[in-house]
Amino acid sequence: MIHGFVESRQWHGYGARCTVSLSRGATGIAEDIRRKILTTAQEDVTKAQEAEQKQWDGQEQEKIIKGMLAQLVTLNNWHNALTGFKAENGLDGKITDHFNGYGLFVQGLSVDQLIKLTGAIKQL
Repeated sequence: MIHGFVESRQWHGYGARCTVSLSRGATGIAEDIRRKILTTAQEDVTKAQEAEQKQWDGQEQEKIIKGMLAQLVTLNNWHNALTGFKAENGLDGKITDHFNGYGLFVQGLSVDQLIKLTGAIKQL
């Protein structure tokens, strides 16, 4: 059994298999490999490359976002979050990345800050 597949950390295809008999000639085996494995190989390589490019683009976007945020607040690690942050005014929290956008969690707000932040959110 010969199994052809694309090795990628970002994409997993099923690959293709080809059963060959050792009693067959090299030309026949090569033709089976070409027909059963190589016909889907380019498509699988393209899908893997697209998945890896998407992953790389996401990492670049994350670096850009963190760079912009770092100009406003001090960033720190926060478990299961894009980043944690601490502002000069004592507020801290985390920013999370979800399939439908970003999340913001802020702690340490006074009542006045809570009302102001809610007003700012309403204006977005």
